[in-house]
Amino acid sequence: LIFNPAKKYLLCLIISKVVLHLAKPYAEHFHLSHKYLSSIFKKHTGENFTTYIRNLKIEKSKELLANTSKSLKDIAVSCGFTDYYYFSKVFKQTIGISPTDYRKEQNETDAP
Repeated sequence: LIFNPAKKYLLCLIISKVVLHLAKPYAEHFHLSHKYLSSIFKKHTGENFTTYIRNLKIEKSKELLANTSKSLKDIAVSCGFTDYYYFSKVFKQTIGISPTDYRKEQNETDAP
């Protein structure tokens, strides 16, 4: 299946909720460890589940920062972060600059 970025992001949010809340009970039901399920995910994607979801959230936030005038807090919430300050910290660790600076750079790039 091929998903456009919006569908892929939505699918990953759904999967993250399911895995975070249901993986442990399912792992126990099938007599597998949560750690084992995580290792299978990493084997097929090349990164652990938490990192994969975090990167999807950051990619979506980059898109929203570049293409909308939504507030940073609204973007953080839209991308699955419950705390703006945590979003800002994760964004800067991942991208190397703050969300505000990223938006400024994108606006400068788009200016004629």
